[in-house]
Amino acid sequence: MRKEVNIGIQEVFDLCSELIFQYEPTEGYNHVPEGAEQTDIAEYIDTQFFEIRLAVMQIFRNKKDIAKRFLRIVDEFEIFVHSCEIPGVVDRWKQINPDIQYFDTAFELMDGSPEAYENISMGQTGLKLRCYPTERISRERKQFFQRARLFQEHLGLEYSETRAFEFELWNTLKKVLQNDFREYR
Repeated sequence: MRKEVNIGIQEVFDLCSELIFQYEPTEGYNHVPEGAEQTDIAEYIDTQFFEIRLAVMQIFRNKKDIAKRFLRIVDEFEIFVHSCEIPGVVDRWKQINPDIQYFDTAFELMDGSPEAYENISMGQTGLKLRCYPTERISRERKQFFQRARLFQEHLGLEYSETRAFEFELWNTLKKVLQNDFREYR
């Protein structure tokens, strides 16, 4: 049974991965990818999630607890897709993979407009950020992006921060699955 569940988890992970790696070509899920049957991005995304959920229900039809846990992950993934922001993932995913926070716009604000960042972080404006990076976390972020650049170069790819985000979102999903299905590792 353990092997069967692992195969099922991998099958659904592969379906989700295909959608994750559509992020860059669809410009953040704003355009239908080339060759898709649908012409409307909302219809395309809905179809993708329908197919993922259908696969979960078929693969785990006799394992309701696993299906339920997987559907929660799919729901969380869908929240990201519809959020139209980076990183846009649910807090639970950030807790499982804190590196995903390196894509938060708070870092750009901190680096590009330090005075505005300080005013926001001190509560002097009505704005709120999803994270409030420290100098230490900012240094760690720079090291993260250096590794991301090297990784993409190693793969023979021209560096793209959007692609780095795709890879980290994929890595986050992998960690979420490892977290939620520990007993099947």
